[in-house]
Amino acid sequence: GTCTMFPYVGFTAETDFTITCLGWEDGDGSDPVEFEVIYYDPLTNEPVPLVSRSRANDMEMLLPPVTVFPTYELTVGIRAVDKFNAKSHLNRTVVAYAPNIDPDFTYTVDCWMSNYTIKEYCLLCTVDP
Repeated sequence: GTCTMFPYVGFTAETDFTITCLGWEDGDGSDPVEFEVIYYDPLTNEPVPLVSRSRANDMEMLLPPVTVFPTYELTVGIRAVDKFNAKSHLNRTVVAYAPNIDPDFTYTVDCWMSNYTIKEYCLLCTVDP
């Protein structure tokens, strides 16, 4: 089977990225294949779950704000899993820039990991009008 990810360029926590997987089937085609989706942390290269298991061929998701200047690349891993838990794995790389920030709002930010700098790795928690 194959999996594609679109768009190839977008914004973290803002752009709906869609993964479409086609042509995957269990040995005799009688049982459904499930998909797991992860991303690799740009600082540690550790896998982080995005979708634990899904039978949907199309999966839409927001990516977390973890990409690093200057490339803003994020590697997303897709695993096709059969009924015996055998897995096929493939990676797709996208460019996910920091979210657009509206200058007319005051944002409250909360850093979610201590080894990230506030400028590049903050999660937008609330918006104060």
